Amino acid sequence: MEMYLRQPENWEQLYNCSRVNIDDVPLWERRQIVNGTVMLIMFFIFELLYLPCLIAIWKHCEHSCYKGLISALYSIFGVEFCSYRDFNFLIGFCAAGLFAAQSSANFFLALDRLVEMTFSRYSKMLFSGRRAWLWTMASSVFGLYYFCFVKPPCFAPTYGNWFMNPYQDYNNITVAPEDYVDALIVYYNAFLSFGFPLVYAIFVLVFLRQLKKKNEQQSFVSHTNNLLFQKASPQNICCPSSANFAKIVFIQVAAINGINVATFVLFSIMQHLPMSKWLIVVGFYCNYLMFGIPPIVYLLVNRTIRNECRKMGKKIIRSLF
Repeated sequence: MEMYLRQPENWEQLYNCSRVNIDDVPLWERRQIVNGTVMLIMFFIFELLYLPCLIAIWKHCEHSCYKGLISALYSIFGVEFCSYRDFNFLIGFCAAGLFAAQSSANFFLALDRLVEMTFSRYSKMLFSGRRAWLWTMASSVFGLYYFCFVKPPCFAPTYGNWFMNPYQDYNNITVAPEDYVDALIVYYNAFLSFGFPLVYAIFVLVFLRQLKKKNEQQSFVSHTNNLLFQKASPQNICCPSSANFAKIVFIQVAAINGINVATFVLFSIMQHLPMSKWLIVVGFYCNYLMFGIPPIVYLLVNRTIRNECRKMGKKIIRSLF
């Protein structure tokens, strides 16, 4: 945005569309009706699933699927960058800023979980109470910096994904990637690609270690009661749900973290290296699922949230009938 407002000469040099003839890519090739319709349906499904989950866990939505709505409309109508240059540039800025804010907030949340699991005292000192707003503010400031100073991505309907190169749809136009991909984007995506799995890997290891200790303590108590009373009471038997709980945590971490890492890696590679079209589309859906999969995972494997959503559904049905 800073270049768009304060450096119009540089902006015109990089995004002037003078080399583009929109008809070089036929409309039928730019329009991806099936792909766009699937995106649109997923948008409404994810938004509807978010509502009960957010109410159940009393948490504000970090980022919703509005980028997916824009992508769906662009795919259906075949809108590329030069069709509405200024408007698409502004949309790209918003998408970049929201992505930076959401992804950094996700990383801080992962860090909070890890610190709380390993050093609960420091977790209260760093993340409890009003201090949580400082981390939220940091994510917002970082997103604002992305919005103002980082070159935005542009949607390429032919490929069904967002590229830093605004002329990605046109094979006869070649550009230097370094003119459009800022160094911060490369470093930040690399940080997310390695930082996310590292934090969650440590989290899973610490969680499994603490769970093992807890099971050993419960087994010792149960064995002692058996020796004393020759019959173990139900309250003292090692709870069999511990293993299920570990599986639930692992599924949540693996699903959300795996989608995040796949998104960051594929997005980084396709900006610099040629990639097959189907893999580019897969990269977009990974990006889409990164925003939409949390409520699905919560509803499938988190019993507390699922029960709360079931109660809310019953109340709504009773109020209607």
